[in-house]
Amino acid sequence: MTKVYEQLDPRIRAASLFANLYSKINSSLNTNNSNFLLNTDLLRKEIKQELLLIVLSQVEKKIFALLEEKKDLPLNKREGRIVLVELILDSTENFLSKYYGYSISISSKTVTNSICLSSLLDDSALLIELPFSLLINFRSELFQTIFYPIYRTATIPFLSALLENLILVVSECNMHIIVTKFSSVYNIRQKWYKTNFLSLRNIERFQNNITWQEYLKAYIRRPNDLYNNQYGIWVIRSRGIFHRKIYANRIDEILLLQKEAALILYYIELQDFVIARANEILFVVSKATRYFLTSVVGRVVGLVWKGVIESFKK
Repeated sequence: MTKVYEQLDPRIRAASLFANLYSKINSSLNTNNSNFLLNTDLLRKEIKQELLLIVLSQVEKKIFALLEEKKDLPLNKREGRIVLVELILDSTENFLSKYYGYSISISSKTVTNSICLSSLLDDSALLIELPFSLLINFRSELFQTIFYPIYRTATIPFLSALLENLILVVSECNMHIIVTKFSSVYNIRQKWYKTNFLSLRNIERFQNNITWQEYLKAYIRRPNDLYNNQYGIWVIRSRGIFHRKIYANRIDEILLLQKEAALILYYIELQDFVIARANEILFVVSKATRYFLTSVVGRVVGLVWKGVIESFKK
């Protein structure tokens, strides 16, 4: 099946993938089954589904525009970051416009200054450049650089998962902007949010937890993932939304980490060193103890026992 897809025109390949994604989002429960909070957890089921469909339509529109414009040329990092910001901006405006009934414009600074965007820009190669390059060529150089030898060639489910991840992280940024800038509008909370998030206090508490999670991701989880050649990916399944870890070689990005984030690498190395040395010391001590107990104490006990036996013979 994958070989057949490789021979298809990229636009036909993309159309088939997006048709499956529309079907998946329409039929999925969209329940968060991960150990992490999502901004979209605030939304009622039907509103969350509507947001995901809007983001999907924007991703589809952007992908087809790029396929028409770029033909068989890959995106560079700068282009990928621009596309990511445009996707977040356009989908947020579309989602809000559907509620208000007229066109709404959001300043690009609102997007670029959001806390959720900074980490996404660092992952733009996996979010934008890679899916686009795979639509053109299933054996793209970027894919080989990041995933070889664990994954030798892309598959249809793999590419679908990358697009699902893109849709979900863009939706997260959409909701971060809405919660930050529009949660004071009671009608939005009343019509979109779950009943336990109607009060500003509960929303603020939720958002504080999300912010803390974002800092942990930026300064602890992401450096740790880079060091372990991992990438956390969001996928949509029939039972809802799940978070999975996949292999991804991004060793070059370690050199670009901020000083605060790089400290976690030193901590991991120190931990590995200390644990390894502690295990060695424990092994030597346990071996010496075992020798002492069997050789020295054992002989002493043997001699004492022999003396006791001899005394009974007399």
